[in-house]
Amino acid sequence: MRNDILIVQPDPELRAAIRTALESRGHHVIEADSAPQARVLLNRTLPDVVVFHWSTPTAARNLLRDAKSHSGSGPCAIVTATDTEIGEALAALDMGCDDCLRVPADETELLARINASLRRRYGKRTQQLSMGPLVLDKEVHCLCINDEPVPLAPTEFRLLSFFLENPGRVFTRDEILKGAWQKNITVGSRTVDVHVRRLRQILEPHNCDDMIQTVRSFGYRLRQDLNV
Repeated sequence: MRNDILIVQPDPELRAAIRTALESRGHHVIEADSAPQARVLLNRTLPDVVVFHWSTPTAARNLLRDAKSHSGSGPCAIVTATDTEIGEALAALDMGCDDCLRVPADETELLARINASLRRRYGKRTQQLSMGPLVLDKEVHCLCINDEPVPLAPTEFRLLSFFLENPGRVFTRDEILKGAWQKNITVGSRTVDVHVRRLRQILEPHNCDDMIQTVRSFGYRLRQDLNV
């Protein structure tokens, strides 16, 4: 789902990195390099989310006040801070912020926290698939295992999505290619073996690699009998 997101970040490199991460997921990004500039933008636009960097309690309080005054309960607000600032920035949670995040932030974690804040604030639902300790969010392209974000390449993400959508069912390699691969891509059925192996390698450190079972002489399936 596309959201309008206002980034307030004085560091141009961090601001560019956050913008790139959000735009890659289809979000519309508005930028400001300071709280005063952000407050001016809030008079002109109504974002769904404000991701702003901690500067002072007064600046944070004024920014939150202006955001709320223009839209009822206001947009979701996520404050970012460096390691040295994070202790003070936690005060923003008491002011009404939805979350607090260290920067530079992992792209997967940033997207997951934005999505979680939107769900809590507005009740927006996402396309989540889960099995045992795995929770895969198709809307923000995020996999969490035991609440820890785990990065996945696009092909492994589609493959895991396919298995989670069809737990317990055995699929041939050709069926997996039809269900999990992009339609304009032509590859051999043994390509499935390569990506299943990569997916298992990603899941192995979390003791989840045996969730994807090989069915001899046929194909693969996702286990349903999980004792977790």
